[in-house]
Amino acid sequence: MLHEAAVVDCTRTCDVLPDDVWLEIFSYLSPKELSVSVLPVCHRWNNLGHHSSLWKKIEFGTYVAEKLNMYIDLVKRHHNIQSIECFDCQKEFIEHVVTLCPNLIHLSLPHATVTKYTMKALVKCCPRIMSLDLSANEVIRSRDTFLPIFSLHQLQTLKLNSCKWVTSSFVSRLVTSCKGLQCLHLECVFLPCETVAYVLHCLSTSLRELSVKCEKLDWEVKELLHECRQLQSLKIEVLLGPINIHFSHACDHLKNLKELTLNSCSERMLEVPSRVFLGSTFPSVTHLFIRQASGNDALADDIISSFPSLETLTLVDCCTLTDMGVTKILRCCHKLIDLRIYLCQLISKNCFTQPLNTGQGRSHLVRVQHLYPKCPRVDSSYELGSIQSDFHDVHVTR
Repeated sequence: MLHEAAVVDCTRTCDVLPDDVWLEIFSYLSPKELSVSVLPVCHRWNNLGHHSSLWKKIEFGTYVAEKLNMYIDLVKRHHNIQSIECFDCQKEFIEHVVTLCPNLIHLSLPHATVTKYTMKALVKCCPRIMSLDLSANEVIRSRDTFLPIFSLHQLQTLKLNSCKWVTSSFVSRLVTSCKGLQCLHLECVFLPCETVAYVLHCLSTSLRELSVKCEKLDWEVKELLHECRQLQSLKIEVLLGPINIHFSHACDHLKNLKELTLNSCSERMLEVPSRVFLGSTFPSVTHLFIRQASGNDALADDIISSFPSLETLTLVDCCTLTDMGVTKILRCCHKLIDLRIYLCQLISKNCFTQPLNTGQGRSHLVRVQHLYPKCPRVDSSYELGSIQSDFHDVHVTR
């Protein structure tokens, strides 16, 4: 009973916990919660929260104007921090971040407001920057706002996802200036084939991750992909034409490739049966994402034969795949633990209701998320409220 419980000295109980436990607890709090509700409680917590050498990363979210000084004070106390994320923050605060934290190595500014002054201050005050995220940033005042990026010669990771201001000339100059780039993310940024080819040419020896959107995959792009032997993650969105077998042969020598995303926005991908992976093997790929692929259940056979180490598989809008193909994948992809099937109209939820048995006696659990339309698709889109999602745990005995 509650009224019979012994009185507990909270202060003494808290003192028993070591510093690393409290730091782990504090890491789940926002800067606002930490500064307002936690650090003023006692000297020990205040010292832990303001000891910059104990913290590896700080994340700042959207704030009201009255809290600006509180955030700036927190940044001053952690001036030696090496990683900061500012999501949807205003330019005044970001300017303080780059001028007060000269040891920054990782800076993330998604959906933030960035000016040319901020970028110049970043180059001047934080010369050690190796990772920069400017996803969904808009141009302020002039299109040359982000030109100082070219002076960050130690830059290894750059994310420019959904940046409408990115042009072909900007990307070409970027890869010419920053020769050490290992990860370049340009999702939802359209580039001509010539620019993609130039990126692959300049970064062929260093490139580890690439996300790009282009019109089509021409021969030059495919040939240059063949030379990027260090590539570990590849995400390609193609606007025109199917991703065909010549692409898979180009990637066949990428022995370090672990994550592959193929996204076709072309209706031709739906109309032309394409055995994309036939004859190619990707032994190191563990994560595969495919959108709009055809070929009936032959796609399942290609996946099984080409990706022996597959752990996570996502299939979106693969309209000709059936229950039989999915069952094959579940039975034959022995390392698969996560299967996600979205908007594949010929897949029924009954496909996941029964345990599968291949006769070899080893039990395995596959987490399946099945998202399917309740009604037929109209004009290549689904009406709001017409999507239903089911989760299943399929026991596969091998």
